[in-house]
Amino acid sequence: MSAARCGMMFSETVVSLRFGVETLEDADMARKPLMPPEDDDEGKQASAELQVAFGRSVKAARQKAGLTQTDLAEQAGISRVDISRIESGQINVTLRTMSKLAAAFGLRVPEMLNNKD
Repeated sequence: MSAARCGMMFSETVVSLRFGVETLEDADMARKPLMPPEDDDEGKQASAELQVAFGRSVKAARQKAGLTQTDLAEQAGISRVDISRIESGQINVTLRTMSKLAAAFGLRVPEMLNNKD
């Protein structure tokens, strides 16, 4: 298979995954300029809500474990200041940081995201 054909198949797959389309014709209709969610008010609001929810989850897990922010920072390899900012929803956390925090609690990232405490 040619590199061009592989690239086309990859592109079609990405489009169908992104838009949930079934056929190439549907994919062609679904193609449009995309704006990152943060570029619109609804996306900004959703992002802020996720940041706050994750921060609450971290704080609840930390308190449940009987840890201080300093203890958690040392266990996760993150600064105490960043722990504070995460818990208050002030910063957008990377997947790497989420993973470090989850590991510090003996959890996986999905468990941290689904924490209802």
